[in-house]
Amino acid sequence: MMKKRISFEVVDATGWEDGYSPKELTVHSPLVKGWRSERYCLYPQELILKLSTFSRISILQILSHQYLISKRIEILSGSVRHGRPAALAHVTFKRLGFVSLGDNQENGHRSRELKSIPLNVKCQFVKLLLHQNHINHLNVFNQVGLVAVNVIGERVEPSGSGQVQPHPLQDVETQERIVHSYLPGYHGNKASVAGGEIPLMDDLAFSVYQDSITAKIIRHLQDIKLTAVEREQFNEAKLLKQAIVDLQKVPICLL
Repeated sequence: MMKKRISFEVVDATGWEDGYSPKELTVHSPLVKGWRSERYCLYPQELILKLSTFSRISILQILSHQYLISKRIEILSGSVRHGRPAALAHVTFKRLGFVSLGDNQENGHRSRELKSIPLNVKCQFVKLLLHQNHINHLNVFNQVGLVAVNVIGERVEPSGSGQVQPHPLQDVETQERIVHSYLPGYHGNKASVAGGEIPLMDDLAFSVYQDSITAKIIRHLQDIKLTAVEREQFNEAKLLKQAIVDLQKVPICLL
């Protein structure tokens, strides 16, 4: 089965600042505001995602705020035992590990860090625990924030036991140190990581960084390209692929 974006809802959150609801994390567009914690909140801050279906997650993408940055984010997967309703009260969570985020000082807090984290786990819930924020002159209320979250994977049937079984993952080359054996190396700027290649249209870097008009054109060209491939019109498909690459270079300011 082809890997694709898995929709989700945020079913629980420690809290949020007015106007920055965790529901914002389900919207992927250049104008999205994202979620941010309450001012002077206690840590860790918790977000629980419920996937639309029981799935095998291949890649989890997290786009951090440019200056409301958590020092680290713990990742847990959750499921319910077979025969029980998929309600939060019945969920058992399993810790997968955590990733560290940079303080973004080198970029003057003008860019956002995108993490594409390879996972290989079956579940229907994902818990994110955001720990203490990095200190900087812009983050005057000691908050943390996320702009968007994306889940890539495929629908699977729950196992009979319903217990979460994280799979060991292979290490890959990295410019950052991963601090838990269940989370291998990754590079946030690549659409292809250890968990597999992210489909262009489902990549968070595409849906958040591309303006809506250009994104609509690219999706249309992608559909035409796939049709050309199916008809073995490879020259036409090659031209369409180049057109898509050129359109992706259209600049956009996120700030």
